[in-house]
Amino acid sequence: MRVKLVECHEKYLGLPTLAMRSKINMFQFVQDCLWKKLHGWNSKLLSAAGKEVLIKAVAQALPTYTMGVFQLPATLCSEFSSMIAQYWWGKAGKKSMHWMNWNKLCQPKCFSGLGFKNFEAFNEAMVAKQAWRLVENPSSLVARIPHARYYPYGIL
Repeated sequence: MRVKLVECHEKYLGLPTLAMRSKINMFQFVQDCLWKKLHGWNSKLLSAAGKEVLIKAVAQALPTYTMGVFQLPATLCSEFSSMIAQYWWGKAGKKSMHWMNWNKLCQPKCFSGLGFKNFEAFNEAMVAKQAWRLVENPSSLVARIPHARYYPYGIL
């Protein structure tokens, strides 16, 4: 069939295929992508509502796919929150006065917050969702793979 044989893929569907010793280094690409997005937006030209929409629609949605597959380290989740908080209160990457605690801003609007995501809780929920799918659908292909035995002509 003339299919090229590859020893090892570094990434598949944008995610790392091999677990490294340092998970922070393994997921550095997500932090770098978020950093580039935040630095690309000029916060002085946006209103508070405009910043809120950009944060919720782009910055907080960026790591969602990765969080649905992997449990990210808590330090990386706090770095995400820190970068977004710096952008919210001023210019990304520069020190500014934070007038309210980030946990307060993560509360829903009905509780005087802004409804920003708590990345640690969101990551835990996304991984739990995948675990729930495995429990609820034991006949799915992903649930059957750990129990499969390898045979030369396929998996039984």
